[in-house]
Amino acid sequence: MSNGKSSCAQCSRRVNLWHPDPIPSPAPPTHKFGLNATPEFTGDRYKQACNRLLFYVIRGLIVSLIFGFSNAYALDSTLQNGLNWLQGQVQTDGSIATEANSVATQFQVRTETAYALRDLAVAPSSLIDAIQAESENNNEYASRRLLVSTSSVSAPDVLNELTIRQNPDGGFGGMPLYQSNPIDTAYALMAAKTLAGKGYNVSQIVSYGLAYLGSVQSAEGSWARDSQGDIFVTAVVLSAVQEWYSVYSVGAMTAKAKDWLMVGRTAGSYPQVMDTAAVLYALSGLTNATDILGPLADNLRSTQGSDGS
Repeated sequence: MSNGKSSCAQCSRRVNLWHPDPIPSPAPPTHKFGLNATPEFTGDRYKQACNRLLFYVIRGLIVSLIFGFSNAYALDSTLQNGLNWLQGQVQTDGSIATEANSVATQFQVRTETAYALRDLAVAPSSLIDAIQAESENNNEYASRRLLVSTSSVSAPDVLNELTIRQNPDGGFGGMPLYQSNPIDTAYALMAAKTLAGKGYNVSQIVSYGLAYLGSVQSAEGSWARDSQGDIFVTAVVLSAVQEWYSVYSVGAMTAKAKDWLMVGRTAGSYPQVMDTAAVLYALSGLTNATDILGPLADNLRSTQGSDGS
């Protein structure tokens, strides 16, 4: 991409199955947040989240290439060039060559790269080892480690941590007793999806997490940063919520989010690459309409640099 960042991850269509299981109302808080409480989602925390761009840009690229523009799962020149660039960024010690230039943390950059390489090629063992060696254990990082490699992470430990860290309102913050926010809650739901796939019971985590997200979604359909509806945040949360179509009736929540994202487009897309990629990935799970996905895909592909980034 023109901003020097890229990423890749396989996109698979989510099957929108419906079951009438209700989403319970969040439990009322039983304690006040202490000195460790953080603002909902502000400042550097948001900058780090925004630079998950590495993952979402390539996810969006894959959607755009598979969605009516090439044979399913075929790597055309656009995607192959992006994959080649990304593979070249991984160093022998598991670091990423350009990670120091990102406002995202090194761990975020490494995990986004691993997601992409795992799904399109092979994630080098050095990269996986570097990710698993990270000692920070906040909600997001614990979820990311599980999403990268289920074989090298203790799933029961992650399940226990998620259970302990879930706030009384059903949401998740960065650490225990931190104020709940949509992004950390979305990551918890993604991790829970992986745990469910391994046979663990995550119903309480998910049902109350979804209830929290429903309670903080605006009437228009967005999820907020700094109390303002945010395109990137809404798209990321929408992607996480959609993972639970087959178990919970989240249709009203996702429909409102989709409508809000549609209203925010300019000429069918968005000025920021990260917004375009995140929305393209999110909406691809809700619609196949060419008039919706096409402009987003075209915008995204037009930003790729000559080196594939």
